[in-house]
Amino acid sequence: MRRAQAHSSTRRDAGYLRSHQGFTLAEIVASIALIAVVGVFLVQMFAVSDGLAGKARTLDCAVSFCAAVADRWKSGDHPDSLSGIPELGGMRVADGTQQGYIGVDDEMQPCDPSVASHIVELSLAETDGGVFDLKIRVVAAKDGWQPDRFGQDPALHELHVSRYFG
Repeated sequence: MRRAQAHSSTRRDAGYLRSHQGFTLAEIVASIALIAVVGVFLVQMFAVSDGLAGKARTLDCAVSFCAAVADRWKSGDHPDSLSGIPELGGMRVADGTQQGYIGVDDEMQPCDPSVASHIVELSLAETDGGVFDLKIRVVAAKDGWQPDRFGQDPALHELHVSRYFG
């Protein structure tokens, strides 16, 4: 008569006894290394996305600021209505075009041009028969922007508006 063998939680394979009660040290080290590598990539991804979000926020503020200046100018009753902007660094005439500038920070709040992170350049020219063109450019104030660099730096945002003052 044959006896039934009891089933055990251990298994006899190739002459040795093996029990599954935990992870080996190599498995734990490998999983920690994998988590660390994934963590490095995630931190880099968040750092890049934060930088892009800051640039997008600055661009959004620049677009809003330019639109507000253009609306203020278009709602005036004279092309020189830009002179009503207190932060405007005076309008000067160069090549038949009036030019002025405003120093702003990253959130497009007016500030002194010597400490500004961006400069808003304004140029106003009369075209045919009472039509005036206003060009608004936002440029980075790298290395202390100077008025003699007017219109030479690459623009972060640029807006052109025209109006007839008859």
